[in-house]
Amino acid sequence: MRGEKSGDSLEDTVAAVIYACAGKDERASRRLMQVIEDAALADSDIVLALLARRLLAGVTSKWANGWQPLDLVHVLLRRTSGAHRNVVVEALAIEFSNFQSGNPDNPKSTVDDRWLSQLERLGVTDERGRQIAKGSVLFARQPQHLFDFAKVIQTVEFTIELLAVLLVLPKLEKLLPPPGDRLTTSTAPRPAGFHEPGSRLDDKVLARVRGLLAKAESTTFPEEAEALTAKAQELMARHAIDLAMIDSSAPQIGGPTARRIHLDDPYTDAKSTLLGVVASENRCQAVFSSTLGFSTILGFEGDLDIVELLFTSLLTQATSSMVSAEKQSDSAGRSRTRSFRQSFLIAFAYRVGERLREATKTATEQAAAEMGNAFMPVLVDRQKQVTQLVEDIFPKVRTKRTSVSNSEGWEAGRAAANHASLQAPGVLPRKK
Repeated sequence: MRGEKSGDSLEDTVAAVIYACAGKDERASRRLMQVIEDAALADSDIVLALLARRLLAGVTSKWANGWQPLDLVHVLLRRTSGAHRNVVVEALAIEFSNFQSGNPDNPKSTVDDRWLSQLERLGVTDERGRQIAKGSVLFARQPQHLFDFAKVIQTVEFTIELLAVLLVLPKLEKLLPPPGDRLTTSTAPRPAGFHEPGSRLDDKVLARVRGLLAKAESTTFPEEAEALTAKAQELMARHAIDLAMIDSSAPQIGGPTARRIHLDDPYTDAKSTLLGVVASENRCQAVFSSTLGFSTILGFEGDLDIVELLFTSLLTQATSSMVSAEKQSDSAGRSRTRSFRQSFLIAFAYRVGERLREATKTATEQAAAEMGNAFMPVLVDRQKQVTQLVEDIFPKVRTKRTSVSNSEGWEAGRAAANHASLQAPGVLPRKK
Protein backbone atom coordinates (compact mmCIF):
# COMPACT_ATOMS: atom_id res chain seq x y z
CA MET A 1 0.00 0.00 0.00
CA ARG A 2 3.04 2.28 -0.11
CA GLY A 3 4.02 4.63 -2.91
CA GLU A 4 2.29 7.39 -4.81
CA LYS A 5 0.31 5.08 -7.08
CA SER A 6 -1.13 2.99 -4.27
CA GLY A 7 -1.86 6.15 -2.28
CA ASP A 8 -3.79 7.63 -5.18
CA SER A 9 -5.68 4.37 -5.59
CA LEU A 10 -6.60 4.33 -1.91
CA GLU A 11 -7.82 7.94 -2.09
CA ASP A 12 -10.04 7.00 -5.02
CA THR A 13 -11.38 3.93 -3.24
CA VAL A 14 -12.19 5.89 -0.09
CA ALA A 15 -13.99 8.53 -2.15
CA ALA A 16 -15.92 5.81 -3.98
CA VAL A 17 -17.06 4.05 -0.81
CA ILE A 18 -18.19 7.35 0.72
CA TYR A 19 -20.32 8.12 -2.34
CA ALA A 20 -21.68 4.56 -2.39
CA CYS A 21 -22.71 4.79 1.27
CA ALA A 22 -24.25 8.21 0.74
CA GLY A 23 -26.18 6.90 -2.25
CA LYS A 24 -27.42 3.81 -0.35
CA ASP A 25 -25.71 1.49 -2.85
CA GLU A 26 -25.33 -1.44 -0.46
CA ARG A 27 -23.64 -3.83 -2.88
CA ALA A 28 -20.95 -1.35 -3.88
CA SER A 29 -20.59 -0.19 -0.27
CA ARG A 30 -19.87 -3.71 0.99
CA ARG A 31 -17.40 -4.44 -1.79
CA LEU A 32 -15.49 -1.18 -1.43
CA MET A 33 -15.57 -1.28 2.38
CA GLN A 34 -13.90 -4.69 2.24
CA VAL A 35 -11.12 -3.23 0.09
CA ILE A 36 -10.56 -0.44 2.64
CA GLU A 37 -10.59 -2.89 5.55
CA ASP A 38 -8.06 -5.14 3.80
CA ALA A 39 -5.86 -2.09 3.26
CA ALA A 40 -6.19 -1.18 6.95
CA LEU A 41 -5.11 -4.67 8.00
CA ALA A 42 -2.07 -4.39 5.72
CA ASP A 43 -1.13 -0.85 6.80
CA SER A 44 -3.44 0.74 9.35
CA ASP A 45 -1.36 3.89 9.66
CA ILE A 46 -1.84 5.09 6.08
CA VAL A 47 -5.57 4.27 6.05
CA LEU A 48 -6.28 5.93 9.40
CA ALA A 49 -4.25 9.01 8.45
CA LEU A 50 -6.22 9.37 5.23
CA LEU A 51 -9.58 9.00 6.98
CA ALA A 52 -8.54 11.40 9.75
CA ARG A 53 -7.67 14.10 7.19
CA ARG A 54 -10.93 13.60 5.38
CA LEU A 55 -13.03 13.70 8.54
CA LEU A 56 -11.35 16.86 9.81
CA ALA A 57 -11.82 18.53 6.44
CA GLY A 58 -15.44 17.36 6.29
CA VAL A 59 -16.25 18.70 9.74
CA THR A 60 -14.51 22.04 9.19
CA SER A 61 -16.24 22.56 5.85
CA LYS A 62 -19.64 22.45 7.57
CA TRP A 63 -18.95 25.58 9.60
CA ALA A 64 -19.01 27.68 6.42
CA ASN A 65 -22.41 26.13 5.63
CA GLY A 66 -24.03 27.30 8.86
CA TRP A 67 -23.52 24.20 11.00
CA GLN A 68 -22.51 24.41 14.65
CA PRO A 69 -20.94 21.70 16.86
CA LEU A 70 -24.16 20.66 18.64
CA ASP A 71 -26.07 20.64 15.34
CA LEU A 72 -23.51 18.32 13.80
CA VAL A 73 -23.48 15.84 16.67
CA HIS A 74 -27.30 15.84 16.89
CA VAL A 75 -27.90 15.13 13.21
CA LEU A 76 -25.05 12.63 12.85
CA LEU A 77 -26.43 10.63 15.76
CA ARG A 78 -29.92 10.70 14.23
CA ARG A 79 -28.48 9.14 11.07
CA THR A 80 -25.87 6.81 12.53
CA SER A 81 -25.68 5.37 16.05
CA GLY A 82 -24.53 6.38 19.51
CA ALA A 83 -21.35 4.40 18.97
CA HIS A 84 -20.26 6.94 16.34
CA ARG A 85 -20.39 9.83 18.82
CA ASN A 86 -16.85 9.35 20.12
CA VAL A 87 -15.39 9.62 16.62
CA VAL A 88 -17.31 12.86 16.00
CA VAL A 89 -16.24 14.40 19.31
CA GLU A 90 -12.63 13.35 18.66
CA ALA A 91 -12.74 15.18 15.34
CA LEU A 92 -14.19 18.29 16.98
CA ALA A 93 -11.51 18.22 19.68
CA ILE A 94 -8.66 17.79 17.22
CA GLU A 95 -10.06 20.48 14.92
CA PHE A 96 -10.35 22.89 17.85
CA SER A 97 -6.90 21.96 19.12
CA ASN A 98 -5.40 22.61 15.71
CA PHE A 99 -7.16 25.95 15.50
CA GLN A 100 -5.93 26.90 18.97
CA SER A 101 -2.33 26.22 18.05
CA GLY A 102 -2.55 28.81 15.29
CA ASN A 103 -3.29 31.57 17.82
CA PRO A 104 -0.57 31.26 20.48
CA ASP A 105 -0.91 34.79 21.87
CA ASN A 106 -4.68 34.75 22.47
CA PRO A 107 -5.99 31.40 21.21
CA LYS A 108 -9.69 31.93 21.93
CA SER A 109 -9.96 35.52 20.80
CA THR A 110 -11.57 34.70 17.46
CA VAL A 111 -13.97 32.04 18.74
CA ASP A 112 -17.46 33.19 19.71
CA ASP A 113 -18.30 32.48 23.36
CA ARG A 114 -21.49 30.67 22.31
CA TRP A 115 -19.40 28.40 20.09
CA LEU A 116 -17.05 27.65 22.97
CA SER A 117 -20.04 26.88 25.18
CA GLN A 118 -21.25 24.25 22.72
CA LEU A 119 -17.83 22.62 22.62
CA GLU A 120 -17.71 22.54 26.41
CA ARG A 121 -21.12 20.82 26.52
CA LEU A 122 -19.65 18.13 24.28
CA GLY A 123 -16.62 17.76 26.55
CA VAL A 124 -14.29 19.40 24.04
CA THR A 125 -11.56 21.31 25.88
CA ASP A 126 -7.86 22.01 25.36
CA GLU A 127 -6.98 19.07 27.61
CA ARG A 128 -9.44 16.82 25.78
CA GLY A 129 -7.65 17.58 22.51
CA ARG A 130 -4.31 16.63 24.00
CA GLN A 131 -5.72 13.38 25.41
CA ILE A 132 -7.23 12.44 22.07
CA ALA A 133 -3.99 13.20 20.26
CA LYS A 134 -2.33 10.56 22.44
CA GLY A 135 -4.96 7.83 22.63
CA SER A 136 -7.29 8.03 19.63
CA VAL A 137 -7.37 5.12 17.19
CA LEU A 138 -8.15 7.49 14.33
CA PHE A 139 -6.01 10.52 15.18
CA ALA A 140 -3.09 9.18 17.25
CA ARG A 141 0.11 8.36 15.48
CA GLN A 142 1.08 5.16 17.30
CA PRO A 143 2.97 2.10 16.09
CA GLN A 144 0.69 -0.29 14.27
CA HIS A 145 1.36 -3.20 16.63
CA LEU A 146 -0.13 -1.28 19.58
CA PHE A 147 -3.60 -1.14 18.04
CA ASP A 148 -6.46 -3.55 18.59
CA PHE A 149 -7.23 -4.44 14.97
CA ALA A 150 -10.91 -5.09 15.70
CA LYS A 151 -11.12 -1.52 16.96
CA VAL A 152 -9.23 -0.27 13.91
CA ILE A 153 -11.74 -1.89 11.55
CA GLN A 154 -14.66 -0.55 13.61
CA THR A 155 -13.17 2.95 13.52
CA VAL A 156 -12.68 2.71 9.76
CA GLU A 157 -16.33 1.74 9.28
CA PHE A 158 -17.62 4.44 11.62
CA THR A 159 -15.53 7.13 9.96
CA ILE A 160 -16.66 6.22 6.44
CA GLU A 161 -20.29 6.16 7.57
CA LEU A 162 -19.87 9.60 9.14
CA LEU A 163 -18.21 10.96 6.01
CA ALA A 164 -21.12 9.68 3.95
CA VAL A 165 -23.59 11.57 6.14
CA LEU A 166 -21.47 14.73 6.05
CA LEU A 167 -21.46 14.55 2.27
CA VAL A 168 -25.23 14.99 1.97
CA LEU A 169 -25.93 17.44 4.79
CA PRO A 170 -27.74 20.55 3.50
CA LYS A 171 -26.61 24.13 3.91
CA LEU A 172 -28.04 25.81 7.00
CA GLU A 173 -28.79 29.38 7.95
CA LYS A 174 -25.64 30.89 9.48
CA LEU A 175 -26.51 31.96 13.03
CA LEU A 176 -23.05 32.27 14.59
CA PRO A 177 -19.67 33.31 13.24
CA PRO A 178 -17.50 30.19 12.93
CA PRO A 179 -14.04 30.05 14.54
CA GLY A 180 -11.78 32.70 13.05
CA ASP A 181 -14.59 35.06 12.05
CA ARG A 182 -15.37 36.70 15.38
CA LEU A 183 -12.95 39.60 14.94
CA THR A 184 -13.72 40.21 11.28
CA THR A 185 -17.52 40.23 11.28
CA SER A 186 -17.72 43.69 12.87
CA THR A 187 -16.54 45.27 9.60
CA ALA A 188 -17.57 42.61 7.09
CA PRO A 189 -21.20 42.14 5.97
CA ARG A 190 -22.93 40.14 8.71
CA PRO A 191 -25.55 37.41 8.21
CA ALA A 192 -28.94 38.19 9.69
CA GLY A 193 -28.40 36.09 12.81
CA PHE A 194 -25.08 37.64 13.79
CA HIS A 195 -26.46 40.17 16.26
CA GLU A 196 -24.51 40.46 19.47
CA PRO A 197 -26.46 39.08 22.46
CA GLY A 198 -28.54 41.56 24.46
CA SER A 199 -29.38 41.38 28.15
CA ARG A 200 -29.48 37.85 29.56
CA LEU A 201 -30.61 36.37 32.82
CA ASP A 202 -28.07 36.52 35.60
CA ASP A 203 -26.24 33.26 36.33
CA LYS A 204 -27.46 33.31 39.92
CA VAL A 205 -31.00 33.72 38.70
CA LEU A 206 -30.56 30.83 36.29
CA ALA A 207 -29.18 28.59 39.02
CA ARG A 208 -32.15 29.31 41.27
CA VAL A 209 -34.56 28.89 38.37
CA ARG A 210 -33.15 25.48 37.54
CA GLY A 211 -33.61 24.44 41.15
CA LEU A 212 -37.23 25.58 41.06
CA LEU A 213 -37.77 23.76 37.79
CA ALA A 214 -36.41 20.53 39.26
CA LYS A 215 -38.92 20.78 42.11
CA ALA A 216 -41.78 21.51 39.72
CA GLU A 217 -40.88 18.53 37.58
CA SER A 218 -40.63 16.12 40.52
CA THR A 219 -43.74 17.08 42.48
CA THR A 220 -46.40 14.38 42.82
CA PHE A 221 -49.13 16.89 43.70
CA PRO A 222 -50.90 18.34 40.64
CA GLU A 223 -52.50 21.05 42.78
CA GLU A 224 -49.08 22.28 43.84
CA ALA A 225 -47.89 22.55 40.25
CA GLU A 226 -51.13 24.21 39.18
CA ALA A 227 -50.85 26.84 41.93
CA LEU A 228 -47.42 27.84 40.62
CA THR A 229 -48.50 28.14 37.01
CA ALA A 230 -50.21 31.50 36.60
CA LYS A 231 -47.95 33.41 38.98
CA ALA A 232 -44.81 31.97 37.40
CA GLN A 233 -45.72 33.14 33.91
CA GLU A 234 -46.82 36.52 35.21
CA LEU A 235 -43.42 37.04 36.82
CA MET A 236 -41.70 35.70 33.72
CA ALA A 237 -43.54 38.16 31.50
CA ARG A 238 -42.74 41.03 33.86
CA HIS A 239 -39.09 40.07 33.87
CA ALA A 240 -39.11 40.19 30.06
CA ILE A 241 -40.59 43.69 30.17
CA ASP A 242 -37.80 44.82 32.50
CA LEU A 243 -35.14 43.36 30.19
CA ALA A 244 -36.74 45.07 27.20
CA MET A 245 -36.59 48.44 28.94
CA ILE A 246 -32.93 47.90 29.85
CA ASP A 247 -32.03 47.06 26.25
CA SER A 248 -34.01 49.99 24.88
CA SER A 249 -31.86 52.40 26.90
CA ALA A 250 -28.69 50.86 25.43
CA PRO A 251 -29.39 50.29 21.72
CA GLN A 252 -25.78 49.40 21.03
CA ILE A 253 -26.41 46.03 22.68
CA GLY A 254 -27.84 44.71 19.43
CA GLY A 255 -30.97 43.13 18.09
CA PRO A 256 -32.67 39.74 18.11
CA THR A 257 -30.69 36.61 17.45
CA ALA A 258 -31.37 32.90 16.95
CA ARG A 259 -30.42 29.53 18.38
CA ARG A 260 -31.30 25.94 17.58
CA ILE A 261 -33.15 23.56 19.89
CA HIS A 262 -32.54 19.89 19.13
CA LEU A 263 -35.52 17.55 19.46
CA ASP A 264 -35.16 13.84 20.09
CA ASP A 265 -37.31 11.15 18.53
CA PRO A 266 -40.06 10.12 18.79
CA TYR A 267 -42.87 12.65 18.28
CA THR A 268 -40.60 15.46 17.09
CA ASP A 269 -43.52 17.11 15.26
CA ALA A 270 -45.57 17.31 18.45
CA LYS A 271 -42.57 18.47 20.48
CA SER A 272 -41.93 21.21 17.95
CA THR A 273 -45.54 22.32 18.37
CA LEU A 274 -44.99 22.72 22.12
CA LEU A 275 -41.79 24.67 21.49
CA GLY A 276 -43.56 26.89 18.95
CA VAL A 277 -46.33 27.70 21.41
CA VAL A 278 -43.91 28.51 24.24
CA ALA A 279 -41.87 30.70 21.87
CA SER A 280 -44.90 32.55 20.51
CA GLU A 281 -46.24 33.36 23.97
CA ASN A 282 -42.85 34.68 25.05
CA ARG A 283 -42.22 37.13 22.20
CA CYS A 284 -40.20 34.72 20.05
CA GLN A 285 -40.82 32.64 16.94
CA ALA A 286 -39.84 29.04 16.15
CA VAL A 287 -39.12 27.43 12.77
CA PHE A 288 -39.08 23.61 12.66
CA SER A 289 -36.76 21.63 10.35
CA SER A 290 -38.42 18.21 10.37
CA THR A 291 -35.78 16.32 8.36
CA LEU A 292 -33.01 17.46 10.71
CA GLY A 293 -34.90 17.16 13.99
CA PHE A 294 -34.42 20.66 15.35
CA SER A 295 -36.21 23.99 15.63
CA THR A 296 -34.66 27.43 15.32
CA ILE A 297 -36.00 29.92 17.85
CA LEU A 298 -35.64 33.61 17.11
CA GLY A 299 -35.95 36.47 19.56
CA PHE A 300 -34.04 38.63 22.01
CA GLU A 301 -31.50 36.86 24.17
CA GLY A 302 -33.33 37.06 27.49
CA ASP A 303 -36.55 35.82 25.88
CA LEU A 304 -34.69 32.93 24.24
CA ASP A 305 -33.36 31.90 27.67
CA ILE A 306 -36.92 31.91 29.00
CA VAL A 307 -38.21 29.84 26.09
CA GLU A 308 -35.46 27.24 26.28
CA LEU A 309 -35.75 26.62 30.01
CA LEU A 310 -39.53 26.68 30.06
CA PHE A 311 -39.79 24.33 27.07
CA THR A 312 -37.35 21.86 28.64
CA SER A 313 -39.33 21.80 31.88
CA LEU A 314 -42.73 21.50 30.18
CA LEU A 315 -41.50 18.71 27.92
CA THR A 316 -40.23 16.81 30.96
CA GLN A 317 -43.58 17.23 32.70
CA ALA A 318 -45.56 16.28 29.59
CA THR A 319 -43.44 13.20 28.92
CA SER A 320 -43.76 12.02 32.51
CA SER A 321 -47.55 12.33 32.40
CA MET A 322 -47.74 10.78 28.94
CA VAL A 323 -45.71 7.63 29.61
CA SER A 324 -47.54 7.00 32.88
CA ALA A 325 -50.77 6.52 30.92
CA GLU A 326 -51.65 2.95 30.06
CA LYS A 327 -50.90 1.71 26.57
CA GLN A 328 -53.83 2.40 24.29
CA SER A 329 -55.46 -0.06 21.88
CA ASP A 330 -58.59 -0.01 19.74
CA SER A 331 -61.53 -2.46 19.82
CA ALA A 332 -59.60 -4.88 17.58
CA GLY A 333 -56.64 -4.93 19.95
CA ARG A 334 -54.38 -2.87 17.68
CA SER A 335 -52.01 -0.53 19.44
CA ARG A 336 -53.02 3.11 19.57
CA THR A 337 -50.22 4.20 21.87
CA ARG A 338 -48.48 6.28 19.18
CA SER A 339 -51.63 8.21 18.17
CA PHE A 340 -52.52 8.67 21.84
CA ARG A 341 -49.13 10.15 22.68
CA GLN A 342 -48.97 12.32 19.58
CA SER A 343 -52.42 13.75 20.35
CA PHE A 344 -51.51 14.09 24.03
CA LEU A 345 -48.48 16.27 23.30
CA ILE A 346 -50.32 18.48 20.82
CA ALA A 347 -53.22 19.02 23.21
CA PHE A 348 -50.78 19.72 26.02
CA ALA A 349 -49.08 22.34 23.84
CA TYR A 350 -52.28 24.18 22.95
CA ARG A 351 -53.60 24.22 26.51
CA VAL A 352 -50.24 25.45 27.82
CA GLY A 353 -50.41 28.21 25.23
CA GLU A 354 -53.80 29.32 26.54
CA ARG A 355 -52.47 29.48 30.08
CA LEU A 356 -49.33 31.36 29.06
CA ARG A 357 -51.45 33.89 27.19
CA GLU A 358 -53.73 34.47 30.16
CA ALA A 359 -50.85 34.92 32.59
CA THR A 360 -48.92 37.22 30.25
CA LYS A 361 -51.97 39.42 29.85
CA THR A 362 -52.27 39.77 33.63
CA ALA A 363 -48.58 40.64 33.97
CA THR A 364 -48.79 43.22 31.19
CA GLU A 365 -51.79 44.89 32.82
CA GLN A 366 -49.96 45.02 36.16
CA ALA A 367 -46.87 46.52 34.53
CA ALA A 368 -49.01 49.15 32.82
CA ALA A 369 -50.58 50.07 36.14
CA GLU A 370 -47.12 50.57 37.67
CA MET A 371 -45.15 52.03 34.77
CA GLY A 372 -47.73 53.47 32.43
CA ASN A 373 -47.60 52.39 28.79
CA ALA A 374 -44.00 53.45 28.11
CA PHE A 375 -42.91 49.86 27.62
CA MET A 376 -45.53 49.02 24.99
CA PRO A 377 -43.77 50.71 22.02
CA VAL A 378 -40.57 48.93 23.06
CA LEU A 379 -42.28 45.52 22.98
CA VAL A 380 -43.95 46.30 19.66
CA ASP A 381 -40.65 47.38 18.13
CA ARG A 382 -38.90 44.24 19.41
CA GLN A 383 -41.64 42.09 17.91
CA LYS A 384 -41.18 43.79 14.55
CA GLN A 385 -37.44 43.13 14.72
CA VAL A 386 -38.02 39.45 15.47
CA THR A 387 -40.46 39.14 12.56
CA GLN A 388 -37.96 40.82 10.24
CA LEU A 389 -35.22 38.44 11.37
CA VAL A 390 -37.45 35.45 10.59
CA GLU A 391 -38.10 36.85 7.12
CA ASP A 392 -34.38 37.49 6.57
CA ILE A 393 -33.24 34.00 7.64
CA PHE A 394 -36.25 31.96 6.51
CA PRO A 395 -37.78 33.74 3.53
CA LYS A 396 -39.61 30.57 2.42
CA VAL A 397 -40.95 29.42 5.79
CA ARG A 398 -44.43 27.91 5.80
CA THR A 399 -46.99 27.48 8.57
CA LYS A 400 -47.05 23.92 9.86
CA ARG A 401 -50.37 22.13 10.22
CA THR A 402 -50.88 19.57 12.99
CA SER A 403 -53.53 16.87 13.19
CA VAL A 404 -55.03 14.91 16.07
CA SER A 405 -56.45 11.40 15.65
CA ASN A 406 -56.96 10.25 19.23
CA SER A 407 -59.59 12.02 21.32
CA GLU A 408 -58.54 10.26 24.53
CA GLY A 409 -54.98 11.48 24.05
CA TRP A 410 -56.27 15.01 23.39
CA GLU A 411 -58.33 15.11 26.59
CA ALA A 412 -55.53 13.60 28.65
CA GLY A 413 -53.05 16.12 27.26
CA ARG A 414 -55.25 19.09 28.11
CA ALA A 415 -55.78 17.74 31.61
CA ALA A 416 -52.03 17.32 32.11
CA ALA A 417 -51.42 20.87 30.85
CA ASN A 418 -53.85 22.22 33.41
CA HIS A 419 -51.60 20.88 36.15
CA ALA A 420 -48.23 21.64 34.54
CA SER A 421 -45.97 24.09 36.29
CA LEU A 422 -44.83 26.97 34.13
CA GLN A 423 -42.07 27.80 36.59
CA ALA A 424 -39.30 29.25 34.47
CA PRO A 425 -36.91 32.24 34.09
CA GLY A 426 -38.19 35.40 35.67
CA VAL A 427 -39.88 33.67 38.60
CA LEU A 428 -37.97 35.63 41.20
CA PRO A 429 -40.04 38.34 42.86
CA ARG A 430 -39.02 41.86 41.98
CA LYS A 431 -37.45 43.88 44.78
CA LYS A 432 -39.71 46.64 46.02
